[in-house]
Amino acid sequence: MGKRVLISGYIGFQNFGDDAILGLLSKYLKRQNCEVTAFSSDPESTKRTFKINALNYMNFFHILWGVFDTHVLISGGGSLIQNGTGSLSLLYYLFIIALAKFFRKKVIIFAQGIGPVYGKKYQWLTKKILKGCDLILVRDVFSQRILKKWGINSRYVIDPAWDLKCPERDNQNCVGVQLRNYRFLHPTLLKELAKYIGIYFGDRRIKIFSLQNSQDSELAYQFEYWLKAQCSDISTEVIVPRSHRHLLEEFAHLEYLFAMRYHAVLMALKMGVKVLPISYDVKVKNLADEFNIPYIEACEESDYYAYIRDLKNYTEDEYFERRRTESFNWEVLNRYIK
Repeated sequence: MGKRVLISGYIGFQNFGDDAILGLLSKYLKRQNCEVTAFSSDPESTKRTFKINALNYMNFFHILWGVFDTHVLISGGGSLIQNGTGSLSLLYYLFIIALAKFFRKKVIIFAQGIGPVYGKKYQWLTKKILKGCDLILVRDVFSQRILKKWGINSRYVIDPAWDLKCPERDNQNCVGVQLRNYRFLHPTLLKELAKYIGIYFGDRRIKIFSLQNSQDSELAYQFEYWLKAQCSDISTEVIVPRSHRHLLEEFAHLEYLFAMRYHAVLMALKMGVKVLPISYDVKVKNLADEFNIPYIEACEESDYYAYIRDLKNYTEDEYFERRRTESFNWEVLNRYIK
């Protein structure tokens, strides 16, 4: 057996993007003959799904033993080093990294988006801990700029989710909507979005996706109600995916997608679905900026009519085609894993 590798991330919460990255990362590590363990909110489910070891992410003794017993800690992917959603999560992930360095373990920050980190004391602590990491891989140039400003070296990589195997497009002229709870969501956004989707796409089947049931499903059914209120004969379906493959098969039927989650937008870009991101977080804005596509700010009132009109008329350029052929460079990890 090769090295013991411990993964720290947003694991066990049945989130599509984080689960997809864990699946890809664990497959790579197994190919390198590594023994893989992950901190998880649902260790038994993580063990069954990914065929790896798992420890309770909130059990201090599990954390202590997991870090002490590993050779390499991998923190990520996703957006862990930020306090836009709360400072406790930032402190948790920084604590795991600091503990690993205390025990003189190799630490890899894996394909993360960095920031926002609000508050001088949190920025100071984040910089101090990240400077001790052995390898920092960031998934966007905006994160790289933040780290460079802090005097920290990093390497840009594409998001590992670009490596997901997608089914061929089977465009059935469907329109997808993917929403998530967000405390600063503009009060008129969802009703206005339902109104204009009804105006523009009232003759299409509308598929409303829940990518993380604890945050998405209630809003998905609420949005379906608003659509029906605007256009009583519109055809709708709320989709709670059974697996990654099921979700990607459903995405393959779409012509358009309105999406809040980062990986929903990314998969639409990968599969050639015309997408209008609804940015609730800087990572979604950064992805839209990277591809030079329009986006709606979730916390602001927007001209939804104009955005949807422009989306219908949008055509891709060569950049999209080139990006779809890219794959994640797993070799960047080899020095630390082998």
